[in-house]
Amino acid sequence: MTQGLGEESKFGLATCGARREREMFHRVFIGIGSNLGNRRAHYQKALASIAQLPKTRIVKTSSLYESEPLGDAKNWYINGVIEVETAFSPPQLLHRLQEIELAIGRKRAADTK
Repeated sequence: MTQGLGEESKFGLATCGARREREMFHRVFIGIGSNLGNRRAHYQKALASIAQLPKTRIVKTSSLYESEPLGDAKNWYINGVIEVETAFSPPQLLHRLQEIELAIGRKRAADTK
């Protein structure tokens, strides 16, 4: 009987260890938009790049919408929203998304960083 308890205890430890390794996934909604160049291509490239992030999956995508330019912008925007599940923390995800923006060619004004 002692041997049986030892096996159960060993199994219990293995189960606890597996639980500790399991990551928590977060549901996030990300707005994506572009008003420069081939707007639709920029949007699609952003989606493809986000889909390639490790431990991240796109759950849903919205329809695309056009909106009028604001401020100094001259071109109409194309916008959409995606629902994502990811293991990244909010700061980690923001960093990854900003890397994607730079790779696609986004230029940020010094005061918007």
